[in-house]
Amino acid sequence: MEFSFYDPLRSGLAMNRIIRRELNRRLKPFGLNDSNFFFIFILLDNPGISQDDLTKKMSLDHSTVTRAVAKLIDKGIITRSPNPNDKRASQIYPTDKAAELCQKILPIVNQIYDKLFAGLNDSEQEQLEHLLNKALASAQKEEGTK
Repeated sequence: MEFSFYDPLRSGLAMNRIIRRELNRRLKPFGLNDSNFFFIFILLDNPGISQDDLTKKMSLDHSTVTRAVAKLIDKGIITRSPNPNDKRASQIYPTDKAAELCQKILPIVNQIYDKLFAGLNDSEQEQLEHLLNKALASAQKEEGTK
């Protein structure tokens, strides 16, 4: 059988659709969606991150991050303050509401993960995570060279 790039791409896209649909359904009661919930986790791990660094960390364009940050500020989930060392830049912080949401969202994310990968044993799950991270690092490296 000949290997086709279409097959892994199709599988990845299908998994992405399934994950996003389930996240949107489960996060709706919190006023969140598959796009903006991830910001909360990154900001809790990196309080005070600059918007530019957040853009790089999420591999998104500036306008997308700007819109998402504005929405999360409006919802009281994050705050933005001027960088004391560079007045042109700002730092983004999670609020207490972000930490509370994280406590509610994390079990949902874990349930979705467990459901999606229930057919894999622990070793296969570790191998899949390793391979996905390796592919992501490669893609990010390529993206950075353009």
